[in-house]
Amino acid sequence: MTRLFKRLLVVITFFLAQPFFFYAQDESRLPENIDDWIESSRQDWNIPGMAVGSVKDGKVIYAKGFGEKQLGSGASVDANTIFSIASVSKNMTAAALGISLE
Repeated sequence: MTRLFKRLLVVITFFLAQPFFFYAQDESRLPENIDDWIESSRQDWNIPGMAVGSVKDGKVIYAKGFGEKQLGSGASVDANTIFSIASVSKNMTAAALGISLE
């Protein structure tokens, strides 16, 4: 994978998960079809693999992997798959600051 593609993958994953975070008050409030929604979004955006997680009050309330670690490898992404974030952290920090100021 190219560096640009990896960065784009992380950014897209972050933004795809935004609506999910509003439900993440506790696990019982997560939509029943959250896995289907995430998988559908992943396929619509042609993302080979991604991991989605949510933390509330220091407790992981949702963590799951979707798709493949590398196209054609057959190795599945799980909640513990490590992705390279590269310099995308600058964008995520800016987004987090923007959200906190709203």
